[in-house]
Amino acid sequence: MNFVNTFNTKMLLAFTILFSINANCQGSFEELSDNSESTIIVYKVTIDQKYISWVNNSKKLSSEEKTNKISKHKEEINEYNDNLEEAIDTWNGNNTFLVADTSNIEYIKFIYLLEEAKKNGEDDAKMYMIQYNSTPLLGETKKFKDPIFGGTHRPSLILVETNLSSGNAIMVTSLLVSQGVLSSGLLKVYLNAICAQKNDIDDGITWKNEKIYLERMDELKNKTLLIPEEFLNKRLPAETIKEFYPFDFKVLNKENLNSLIQNEDTDEKYVIYQIIPQTVTTRSGAGISQSAILYKSALFDVKSGRRMDLQKIKLSLAGSSGTNDLTKRELKKFAGQIN
Repeated sequence: MNFVNTFNTKMLLAFTILFSINANCQGSFEELSDNSESTIIVYKVTIDQKYISWVNNSKKLSSEEKTNKISKHKEEINEYNDNLEEAIDTWNGNNTFLVADTSNIEYIKFIYLLEEAKKNGEDDAKMYMIQYNSTPLLGETKKFKDPIFGGTHRPSLILVETNLSSGNAIMVTSLLVSQGVLSSGLLKVYLNAICAQKNDIDDGITWKNEKIYLERMDELKNKTLLIPEEFLNKRLPAETIKEFYPFDFKVLNKENLNSLIQNEDTDEKYVIYQIIPQTVTTRSGAGISQSAILYKSALFDVKSGRRMDLQKIKLSLAGSSGTNDLTKRELKKFAGQIN
């Protein structure tokens, strides 16, 4: 698996030296064994050095184009990391999220707690980490031509669990997310969602549990569907949506959507519509072969992060043909799934 940012064991060893000095750090080992209220370390993304190398080595790009591409990539990395910190600052769920940052005293205290648990042989002590993973969809030849937030990548958040006693690490779950630099609001939703997905796994809930998802869809009668403006089909203007979806909805641009999600003062309940890349397919005809990305829509409860929709929605094709935005047919299907 191609992690954008990996866990740095050498850094942890360096922390151990620091923590031996900081004897005043206190904590409870209970939080290291309680899955429902665990502290989770979230890693920032780092600069994609392979992409930078591709840009610098490209013979087709001018010096100015290389500078611009590298600058844009670094700006996107900084924007994502800033948004991540903002999302965690406004977090109000059961779990505690800590950005892996040595300037954060709470993070340092928690790493110290992990080291102490390991030394004391706490058999049930676990460490949880979330990493952003961006996998190229279009093969090796185009692998580095598009940076990690680009339109040919399948991004996800990965939840990793490490048993401190044995040192064994497993990927608990992987949550596919939408492309592009995620806003602080969307990151907050997705952090909720990966925790909710883990809870579903613990409860034995899978895509086969149709009854459960129908019950969740029924909740949309009393919730407002948030539709990002960027996913709105040109042939489906906002004023016609109510013809196919008779329940509450809002169509919002990125700024207003982010502001609404981050607003904790509202009692209104929201579900957000997202489009997520799944895989690549090849279409052939008339001697021409074209690659296209398969997308799948998803509905997430903004507050709980629960996946709301039945996961049988037909994949839509974008690229050589098809669409990757909200359609009338899809809205009708959503409405039909609501009791």
